[in-house]
Amino acid sequence: MNRKIIKLLSLFCIFIPSVSASNDVVQLLLVRNAQKNFNCDVAVFPGKLFAVPTNLDLEDVDSSIGVEILTNTQELPFEGNISNASSIPEGTYDGFIRNDESKTWMNGNLNRSWRIQLKKVPNRSAIQFHYGKDKAWSKGCIILTGEPSNSLMCENKNSSEKAVESVRRYVESKVNSSDDVIKIKIIYN
Repeated sequence: MNRKIIKLLSLFCIFIPSVSASNDVVQLLLVRNAQKNFNCDVAVFPGKLFAVPTNLDLEDVDSSIGVEILTNTQELPFEGNISNASSIPEGTYDGFIRNDESKTWMNGNLNRSWRIQLKKVPNRSAIQFHYGKDKAWSKGCIILTGEPSNSLMCENKNSSEKAVESVRRYVESKVNSSDDVIKIKIIYN
């Protein structure tokens, strides 16, 4: 009898998930519009940034169906991943939060200094999702632009700060420390 109980308990223990200290994960999906927008003096790619729930595997998500939109985005079109002239390649990237005030226009304004910086972007550095006033603020980065009626395209007054605040609040509601993981998948629609 004792052997049976021990065997049952050992079988039961196999199916109990191990509890370990795990980091929280934020999953975001950037869906780029494949059509360039030529309303400005340079072509830009509009896009949408979505929150992907953690019960979905980000690698399996290939459309915006069933995910929550956070904000619209804008970036340069893909031109061979050329630094300061091109958006970055499609793919899945890890990111981390930065909120240091590295530019004078960021001073004292969290929605201007807060950004997500991507890690290990091939042949690029300091690629970020951040605040921006107009198309000149995107030199390979992704500008958070806000609502479609207020989207950046050529010029922006206030919607970018609101867009950053929306993304910041979402991310901060999911992560607890700098050890938490931000994953961002970038695709074309």
